[in-house]
Amino acid sequence: MKNILLACVLSLVALANVSAEDAPALTMGGQMRFRYEAYNFSLHNAAMPARDIDQLHLRTRLNATLRLPQDISVFIQLQDTR
Repeated sequence: MKNILLACVLSLVALANVSAEDAPALTMGGQMRFRYEAYNFSLHNAAMPARDIDQLHLRTRLNATLRLPQDISVFIQLQDTR
């Protein structure tokens, strides 16, 4: 973990010496998606007792893109699904 923090700090110091026209650009975004699913198991197997299952799913994504000089970009995306 310390190595990652050190790499981030050194990267920020290196970026601080970039001229204004070559300054990095940070873009952030995300999305939330709800999905409803309903299952009726009695339709698939006559031997099973009739039961229905209803589920509501939520997917959340957060992303960030850092565009650096010399056509270098870094994209990070985090996702949580429940």
